[in-house]
Amino acid sequence: MADVSINSKASQKIKIDGTTVLTPYGDGSYMADKLFFSAVKEEEWLCYMASKGYALKGRKFKGYIFDRDANASKYYYSVCLLPAQAETDYAKDYMENKSKHGTSPVCTFSNKAYYRTPVTEKSNGIVNDAVLKYKHLRRAFAFHFGFLLFWLGLLCYNISYWVRFDAAGVTVEKKAAIWKYTINMTKFFGNYPTTPYISLFICIVILCIPFTVYYLDQFMYSRFFLKRVQKIWRKR
Repeated sequence: MADVSINSKASQKIKIDGTTVLTPYGDGSYMADKLFFSAVKEEEWLCYMASKGYALKGRKFKGYIFDRDANASKYYYSVCLLPAQAETDYAKDYMENKSKHGTSPVCTFSNKAYYRTPVTEKSNGIVNDAVLKYKHLRRAFAFHFGFLLFWLGLLCYNISYWVRFDAAGVTVEKKAAIWKYTINMTKFFGNYPTTPYISLFICIVILCIPFTVYYLDQFMYSRFFLKRVQKIWRKR
């Protein structure tokens, strides 16, 4: 059971665990200040809160809004990474299509949509939710991985030219305007025509890596989640 501690006469905070504290938000709701860098951890935490009797109501920049709900544990809460901002027509169509498979939208925030799916023997909504999540994250990872390989290929292409210029002992004046927008790496690669582009491509590759790793993590989890759900469903 959650521990309840009264900090003052005007406010009452509910301590769920060592890292989660709910503060009154108004109209009987509570807010929890949390920050997640992984949708996987975020989803697991929302389901954990549901098991404690708190149903997600909304999402704000500062945190998550919950209502006390005796039926909260009967739902599985899902975080969907939308292909665009939630306000766009493309994202709305995506959400509407997702809702047709047994899930119910709760709220949206930035490029995320929050759903709940009933976990009952007669509902296969959670299976469809897992399938859609797997397909979406597979496409997202494939796009970012392909994007990374594209810039990595251009980097290698320019480095091959740099090797030729270096071997020939060619020195040229720095004329490329691209130097104004990237890091000057002449002390590493020399003052050659390809150096500005090598510098730019290195920066782009480094920026692409976190997104690729992030979506790889989500995709691998969605794959595991889909297999687990399908295995449980077959037993019913």
